[in-house]
Amino acid sequence: MTAEHSEDLAEGTLLSHLVELRSRLFKIFGAVFLVFIALLPFSKSIFNYVAEPLVSVVPEGELIALSPVSPLTATIALTFYIALFLAMPVILYQVWAFVAPGLYRTEKRFTFPLLATSIVLFFVGMAFAYFVVFPLIFGFVSAFTPNTVNYQPDMTEYVSFVMMVVLVFGLAFETPIATVLLVMTGLTTTRKLGKARPYVFLGAFVIGMATGKTCPHGDEDRIHISGTQQRAMLAEGAPVPREFGRPEVIEILREYYAGLTAQGK
Repeated sequence: MTAEHSEDLAEGTLLSHLVELRSRLFKIFGAVFLVFIALLPFSKSIFNYVAEPLVSVVPEGELIALSPVSPLTATIALTFYIALFLAMPVILYQVWAFVAPGLYRTEKRFTFPLLATSIVLFFVGMAFAYFVVFPLIFGFVSAFTPNTVNYQPDMTEYVSFVMMVVLVFGLAFETPIATVLLVMTGLTTTRKLGKARPYVFLGAFVIGMATGKTCPHGDEDRIHISGTQQRAMLAEGAPVPREFGRPEVIEILREYYAGLTAQGK
């Protein structure tokens, strides 16, 4: 066993781990709560900003509330989701701080940059959905609305739709991180990823078709956007594991996973 794997790790009793977990959870809930309270006075402005891609194409420029409490519940729910997204760096840091004492130096060296990159990519995916996807989707739907139909979506349904699409695109932008982890764990190689790329591209459009059918106002435009976006992320993500394919990195990873296997036995 190498010196890397013979290093002493932080140990503790079950009670100490539970106390540490409770402390981290309190900090997570506290961060989300503080951000939510800070955003609450601006909840109406936040809703107006998020609703702008749809309001700009609605004939009368207004949404409707089908429930007596929809203006309250939809606005509060959207503010909470925004607070949760903004507090995500704190949440992930607390998760990292909880598991870091049990990681080797090699794990810390690779895990923290991947964690930071995943946060950035998630926010980039959210921005892509808001600034690119939403205007195209709502413009397409509005253009096909008959003149005899008063197109005014419900605000609660809009919040649910927006959060679902934003989450999907945020996770889809994590594709480069997923490919790196697959290569690091030995589940695949960059050569296999290159050979499977045509099939994955086809699967991307199949996923786009499925999400287009399950989402409100599913259409071919959404299928094309979702499929093209996933293709772009795969094209950008595929070269990333090549950096982890360098001989020195491969040797580090092999020693690391060999040590874990030996410890498991």
